[in-house]
Amino acid sequence: MSKFFLFFIFTYSFYIPNSLAQSTFEIVIENELNEFLIDGANDYDGNYILTGTSQEFVINKGYVHYSSVLMKVDTLGSYITKVLQYPDTNCGLLNVLLMSDSNYLFSGYIKSVDSDSNQLWLYKTDKLLNKLWEKRFRIGLDEGYTECKFSPYALINENNDIIYGAYASYEYSNQDDIVFIKISQEGEFISKRQIHYQFEQSFTDITKVPNSNDIIAFVHHISIFGYQINAIRLDSSFNTISTIPLENSFYFYGHIGSVAHWMLTGIQIPVLFMQVLLMKYQIQ
Repeated sequence: MSKFFLFFIFTYSFYIPNSLAQSTFEIVIENELNEFLIDGANDYDGNYILTGTSQEFVINKGYVHYSSVLMKVDTLGSYITKVLQYPDTNCGLLNVLLMSDSNYLFSGYIKSVDSDSNQLWLYKTDKLLNKLWEKRFRIGLDEGYTECKFSPYALINENNDIIYGAYASYEYSNQDDIVFIKISQEGEFISKRQIHYQFEQSFTDITKVPNSNDIIAFVHHISIFGYQINAIRLDSSFNTISTIPLENSFYFYGHIGSVAHWMLTGIQIPVLFMQVLLMKYQIQ
């Protein structure tokens, strides 16, 4: 039996003037599934909105079945959960965004267990995690891709459109292309664009450029020379404005953004040992 463990630390300083108070709590949910939290966000009321996956081995069919887990936790530790399961279908909601109407939009992938063809999956809920609508988009198959891998990275741009990042693979090829998808807040497909590179690429994160519709995509460039992290700046139509090589032999985990700067966190991988590395850059 596995345990689903969640730990929070938060500060009430906004609600308690001239004072600082901290509260901590932990939640342990015991069940028969292996569950993993992947992403989360705070809503306007300070609740924690979380998403993740659960997995179980289907003995009579010989495969691992993946389902999606949604969870809402209030500031006192009370919570509600929902597990989305579909027969013979693997799915994972990897990202949660807070919409302008205060509802939640979860996104990720969904596919048949006997297929490598992922679909982009959008699942919008109200504040109680009740489904409002869900939509699926087949991305990349017309271009000859055998698989499109959706990362847990998404953002809302200055026009309130939703930008998703993914990377797509060709059969018998080490080349992965970067794919950008733009969707309206109503779930309507707007546009997509593929960017081709010489070597394998994988998404790590995307962020907005302040006071602009431009975005910056952090991408691992994997070649015969090892890892290279690149920052790619794109306009609202996903045209490349600039590509900045940031660091060699650097496995990137995430970024922390500010008005004019962002800091990268990750692990540098020399020949004999690994070391944690922080880098601060100015948005150009």
